[in-house]
Amino acid sequence: MTRPLCKPPCWDGIVPGATTFAQTLNMLERNSYVMSKISSAREIEWYFKPNVRAGQGVASTIDMFHVSGTLDKYITPDPNSIIQEVAIYPPQGKLYLDDIIKVYGPPEKVLFHEWSGGIVRVDLLYPDLGMVMALIIDDRDNSPNGIKVVVTSETEVWQVLFYATGLDFYFSETGIQQPVAEFNWKGYSAYP
Repeated sequence: MTRPLCKPPCWDGIVPGATTFAQTLNMLERNSYVMSKISSAREIEWYFKPNVRAGQGVASTIDMFHVSGTLDKYITPDPNSIIQEVAIYPPQGKLYLDDIIKVYGPPEKVLFHEWSGGIVRVDLLYPDLGMVMALIIDDRDNSPNGIKVVVTSETEVWQVLFYATGLDFYFSETGIQQPVAEFNWKGYSAYP
């Protein structure tokens, strides 16, 4: 993520909204860093060999670097199905918000999603790049009246998502809960 092989929304040669299922499988077959891949009716998941750069960082044998590509249809993928989302799950403790902001600049929007157990999913949106940083942060308010989180440079990035620029698929995707609040980025700070 901090030394990309191509500019977002491209990730490792895969461009959401443009790259087909067949092209993605072909790229994975030729990638010597890929340890395994799993293909289902809607998703391709791939795992990288331990201790390789894999386009973004070092993965250990305990925290395997994991990426998935989501297709545009809930059907058995035909070769022409288009990848709509690339989801990256960095190993725990390997990617922090400051790492991202140093490379890509500040996000445009901050979205809160309801979550359970006193934690909140916070998405930082980069619509012009087709990129979303998903964070999991403790709810400091923990009351029925609202959510309060503190975003710091040391906040760990839980997931990185790539979409076609504009994020149309992100906003239409039924798997992501509708946001309960939206803010403009105001820097490392308490939100709201």
